[in-house]
Amino acid sequence: MHKILEEYLTGSRLLIREREQGRDEKDYRFDASSVHGISEKDIRRFFIARGIDALTEAPNGSFVASGKGGREHLYSHGLKTVFPRIVTVAKESIITIGAAGRLITEFNWNVDNIGFQYNWNGSWPFDLFCVEPGDVVVRIMCEVKKSKAELDTMCNVIEANFAELTVPPGVPRHAIVNAAPKITCLRAMRPSIFWALGPDDYQRIYRIEQDITSGALRLSAGGPEDLHCPASSTRAHRE
Repeated sequence: MHKILEEYLTGSRLLIREREQGRDEKDYRFDASSVHGISEKDIRRFFIARGIDALTEAPNGSFVASGKGGREHLYSHGLKTVFPRIVTVAKESIITIGAAGRLITEFNWNVDNIGFQYNWNGSWPFDLFCVEPGDVVVRIMCEVKKSKAELDTMCNVIEANFAELTVPPGVPRHAIVNAAPKITCLRAMRPSIFWALGPDDYQRIYRIEQDITSGALRLSAGGPEDLHCPASSTRAHRE
């Protein structure tokens, strides 16, 4: 699977993407070792998502899910001071695109209700989101992290905020800064589900609920069943 992904990433998509950035082939080098940090499960899910013909792929390898949100790009770039410029695969994007495919094939969401890169006041705090069918209400916010450690740290910061506790000691400042717009967005938009997704199916799923007495928002443990499209769940129950 790793070789297949490497060949896919180093084809015409990369050439088109780099030419868009004003770079010829001599100006960049793809680091194939970056592919080997991705699990076979995540690679397989990426190709399944690409193959269901629901997501739109641009010639430069970027993906859109619908008219909502932004684009998901497959490539990351190293320092400008290094020549040729090092290009790597964006691990989080591979996982994100695979997750979008799962929402469609496993959890019965329509692609029209899915978007990449949620725009919140000019920032992009979440990688993937789902809007309620026939509505504009966001039901699921999903943030993808490329490692289990990054995901755990982010979740610990968010959990502490919703529990009105101080951030656990030892959490790096950049992790707190990174989590801040996500917390603000979750509190303002109040999606039903917050899905924190890492590599190789490592995840935490939360329900966001409001205390009927205090009105405070709280996180509670959820599960994969919470990722189903509510309309499809209702149909299944009736049948």
